[in-house]
Amino acid sequence: LNVIVPPRLGPLLFPNGTRAGMRAQVGCYAQEGDLPMAMFWQKDGVRLQPSSTVRISKLDDYASLLVITRVSAEHSGNYTCLATNAAYTATTSAILAVNVPPQWLLEPNDSSVTLGGSTTLPCTARGFPLPSIAWKKETASSEWAPVMSAVDSTWNSGIMDTTDVVRGIVRHRDASNDYPKDIKLEHNRDGSTSQLVNGTNRRRLRQVWRRYHCEKRRS
Repeated sequence: LNVIVPPRLGPLLFPNGTRAGMRAQVGCYAQEGDLPMAMFWQKDGVRLQPSSTVRISKLDDYASLLVITRVSAEHSGNYTCLATNAAYTATTSAILAVNVPPQWLLEPNDSSVTLGGSTTLPCTARGFPLPSIAWKKETASSEWAPVMSAVDSTWNSGIMDTTDVVRGIVRHRDASNDYPKDIKLEHNRDGSTSQLVNGTNRRRLRQVWRRYHCEKRRS
């Protein structure tokens, strides 16, 4: 009676804190199992093939090494090592999460609206972990105050995209003058953006500048 021992794999382990541009590698080792044994890799359930940035090396009959020479957001995913012989196919998996700095996908543009009208100010950033987006409004005393907004998040190609849209109705009545406040667009070195909404009162045609501030931050 010939009893074939099935493969048994050790756990996969990617290092924490992997950032875009770094190198990542993980080894897959069969702790037991009879030969002949074949080992291969999958990413998100699809057979992984070597490429310009992905290398797969056979260390010996019981070990395989996966190396990603320069990781990017697209390399984030669920990696599985499979070992198969005549008795069984064993698997072990690990998730690679690549940290990507926040980047703007859509920055606000200047917008004009009449008093009593409405406007939409989109502000979209991407990154991993999901960056947070915060809107602030410059007050009459030149201080920044939070603005309520609606946030929508989606997962796309291993990168979290956050869209923050402010829908504002320009209605402002000053104690001494009837005119809307305005919002000034600025692009700051820290990656923040301020949005200008040009509101015009048809009766007075007088404008005062006020800024809305959109910031992208690491979660």
